[in-house]
Amino acid sequence: MPFERIIATALEIVDAEGAEALTLRALAQRLGSSTATLYRHVDNRADLVGHVVERVFSEIAVDSEALEGADMSRACEHLARSLFDAIARHPNAAPLLIETVPTGPHAMAFREVCLSTLLAHGFPPATARMLAAALGRFVIGFALQLRTDADQQDADKQAGDRLFHVDPAVYPAISRTADEATVPLAEEFALGLDLLLRGMRDFAAAGHDHRG
Repeated sequence: MPFERIIATALEIVDAEGAEALTLRALAQRLGSSTATLYRHVDNRADLVGHVVERVFSEIAVDSEALEGADMSRACEHLARSLFDAIARHPNAAPLLIETVPTGPHAMAFREVCLSTLLAHGFPPATARMLAAALGRFVIGFALQLRTDADQQDADKQAGDRLFHVDPAVYPAISRTADEATVPLAEEFALGLDLLLRGMRDFAAAGHDHRG
């Protein structure tokens, strides 16, 4: 059985049913095969997850021309959005990114670009590594909220209703802001990313490293 078909089918399960549905038994059933056959290609579920995550990373579209000559903020914004867009095509796969440290060829290539960008803009190695990790965790944190299954939407609506009807005498700040229109996740992501990049610029301008 082609390895590519195994990983593509595993990602199909995640896309359709969620990360928790990805098991070797479920994958074998979907393929009309056996778990014994799958064990010829992957060691265990963790190994399978690593390959699925690598498949997601293979869809990251980094524009080298957009990075060339760009300042630090624009370059990092492009990288962060490229990662976010790739995960957004497979929102149910987002939880898998916190189950493993991606080390496949595509993941390593993306990490190399991120670190090279930060090093090229004057950050020392230790700080560059921490900032690259912070950007990645920021993106994944937002990506975890992209799932659009009915249960999640219903839970979000119920939470919104509870916030709207709080007692203003007990929660005056919540009450004062509850009737503001819900901001789309994309706008929250853009604001948070802008603030993070501003902080990185200030950090660089002050000449700090991560211990400063």
